[in-house]
Amino acid sequence: MKKYKRVVLFAAGALFLGILLASCGNSGGYGGGGGYGGGMAMLAPMAFAVTSPANGATNISLTPDLMWGASTYATGYYVYLSLHAANTYTLLTPTGVATTSFQTTSALTKSTQYDWYVTAYNSAGSYMTSVATFTTGTM
Repeated sequence: MKKYKRVVLFAAGALFLGILLASCGNSGGYGGGGGYGGGMAMLAPMAFAVTSPANGATNISLTPDLMWGASTYATGYYVYLSLHAANTYTLLTPTGVATTSFQTTSALTKSTQYDWYVTAYNSAGSYMTSVATFTTGTM
């Protein structure tokens, strides 16, 4: 039999109500001999945002450090980049990264507008930031 446990989480001043699924054994309770022996299920990553380059930033380095805030419950991040007009994104981090920054490995084109976003992931799901746009400088 499966039981649901209602959990209230507080994160960054906001209230989140989640319902977690746990296996229930015959003996009841929360401990090791049955009960919720498997523990609670993992929650999907929570909201976060890209921070640098900020949306609308100009004169950005041709090898920018892309940075974002941490997403609660994330185990890794995928970083995507596209020419603004193309709207075709390239995954810059195919194996994911565990940190909240990534430096582009090859130089971007001078005086060009790019779009970028980050997706946080774990085994329970993912969360994508809003797309931010920046323009590279001339050097």
